[in-house]
Amino acid sequence: GTLTQEEAYFLLQCFLYKTDLHCHFNEERKTYDNGVSAMIGGCDLDGNPVYNAVTDMVIDAYTENRLINPKLNARASVNSPRAYIKRLAALMKTGNNNLVVENDDYIIPMFERMGLSSEDARTYVGNGCQEVICRNMVHSRAFVYMNLPKVLLDTLNGIASADDLMYRYGKSDLSDFDALYQSFLANLRSYIRVIAETFAPLERQHPMANPAPMMSMFAADCIARGVDMAAGGARYNHKTLSFVGFGTLCDSLLALRAAYEDGSAETLLNAVKNNFADCEVYRLRLKSSDNRFGHSDTANAFAASLADALSHVSDGIVNGCGIPWGTSLFTYYQYSHFGRSTGATPDGRHAGEIFSRQMNMASPPSLTESARAMSVLTKADFHDVGMFDIALPVSVT
Repeated sequence: GTLTQEEAYFLLQCFLYKTDLHCHFNEERKTYDNGVSAMIGGCDLDGNPVYNAVTDMVIDAYTENRLINPKLNARASVNSPRAYIKRLAALMKTGNNNLVVENDDYIIPMFERMGLSSEDARTYVGNGCQEVICRNMVHSRAFVYMNLPKVLLDTLNGIASADDLMYRYGKSDLSDFDALYQSFLANLRSYIRVIAETFAPLERQHPMANPAPMMSMFAADCIARGVDMAAGGARYNHKTLSFVGFGTLCDSLLALRAAYEDGSAETLLNAVKNNFADCEVYRLRLKSSDNRFGHSDTANAFAASLADALSHVSDGIVNGCGIPWGTSLFTYYQYSHFGRSTGATPDGRHAGEIFSRQMNMASPPSLTESARAMSVLTKADFHDVGMFDIALPVSVT
């Protein structure tokens, strides 16, 4: 009874706008998000959808003030009220391109597979870029990114200079596609092992170098255990590295599989080594083929099996404190950075071109078909979210 709805709405706008201003504090970084998130929607501890007057007030504030920060995260599911979904769609239609919509129907089961109780899994919130986090949980991620197409090129080139370091099981076997594919996965796992062993001694020093006593007071079960979050005192502890260029990798492997089947593998490998010089028609044929993620049921089925393999490639590898390493398709800008420094790939991509965005296919079909294709990835046992991120052309509508 101490506030009217109008007064509450004004204070809410002030609260959100204060964070939005931070984006412009540093002239050099004003185009970047500041890592501050606001969460709406989702469900309560019993799984009941949350949509109320406060939800509408937050959406109104973003619509009326064209806020960029804090990044608005909106949890949604098949059980979300239709009115809520329509409000999110209307917000997108205004041109706000900073809305992150999280899929409860995938993310809650993901956390449950990772060992969280249903109640804890239902409390997840957006955390930073597009990552998600639950209460009582420490999840170290978004600090190791792996260039998937480069690992494939290393496999194709039979790089042997670091055999001992990479624990390779002999040189890459390119005798047929299945052998090549298994060599790629073995090499990828080797790189992960090297990363894990490189980080291990530093991770063991982390509790002494960077304890978090204040945060530890608010996360179960640190106080009961008498152990700081940095030392593994939280109820749940996870470690995840991120794979970059999934769509580019998938299309490259599909092109290689087809080339082995029709006897043109040597032609494709030579074209890749020469950056498709003097074979533009061949390259364009690869780029326009239906044998690409998102363009056929066969390709989508392969994408699903590839995602499943990548979600388990780090199984059994642990960090310096005994926490298992998981994997994800989470990435942010790295598809651009890595692409510019990576050679040509078997999908017809020239050297220096950017990779597929986020976990997207390299060449998206219609939006509906793209979303349908994305759904095949949701059965993989990744330990973090991946983004379906589409860049639409700027227009007045």
